Amino acid sequence: SRRTAADGPSNDPDRWSCWSVGGAAIASGHLWIGALSDCAVSGGPTDQQLQRSGSFDGPSAAVRLDLTCGSLTVATSTGANWALDAAYRGPAPIVDSSSSRLDLRVSGGGSARRNDWTISLPSAVGVLSITANAATATLQFPDGHVASLDVDMNAGDLRIDATHGAVDVVDLSMNAGRIRLDAGSSVLGGDVSVNAGAFDLCVPDGVGLRLEVTNQLTFVHNLAARGLSRSGDTWTRPAAAGAPIVTLSIDGGAASFSLNPVGGCR
Repeated sequence: SRRTAADGPSNDPDRWSCWSVGGAAIASGHLWIGALSDCAVSGGPTDQQLQRSGSFDGPSAAVRLDLTCGSLTVATSTGANWALDAAYRGPAPIVDSSSSRLDLRVSGGGSARRNDWTISLPSAVGVLSITANAATATLQFPDGHVASLDVDMNAGDLRIDATHGAVDVVDLSMNAGRIRLDAGSSVLGGDVSVNAGAFDLCVPDGVGLRLEVTNQLTFVHNLAARGLSRSGDTWTRPAAAGAPIVTLSIDGGAASFSLNPVGGCR
């Protein structure tokens, strides 16, 4: 049978050249992190602190975070309370909250100033929406439940740890960066798009997989090497008895997708 780009690089010089252009950048691992270190000259270290807290009246609350330049750490905990600990430089971030929502964003105007946010959320959240530019984000859901996770990042590094929690639906978009998703043993569906970057997905043995993957020369993956079966653009692995199924639509350009990479998704 004829080998395609979706099977990974071949010995064809032209194909290997295309792999190298995107793959070399991806393999460097921290290529994009240099752009994040100071968020341009004006980023600078943080020198001020802001703390806020509140509570939601139910599990369907919407949380929206908009960050330019810096880092974001989000974790779920027991109870209905949320808490923000923000280190920042320049204007203070804007916090707008009620019993059903939390909106947090950097102050507009002027050059980007560094913000480092640590946010604790209740164990159940309806929508968690994140927009970030030149930032790193770590999302941890220990025993937590997020119904919908929507992340749009540019020049970023995103890690999602749902090994002991649950995320029902994801919509993840990364331009010039990396996504690492540790899905755990829960039902998961949605879309992932990566341009000029990498996507790592970790799932336990026994969890079923149904992955629709764009077949193009500049988007490579290891699904054949991981033993998945292919039908057109769909790659599958049967679930063990009673195990959940992860169903994702994945696409990218000048990017790579690795299922259960060596060393995990950390």
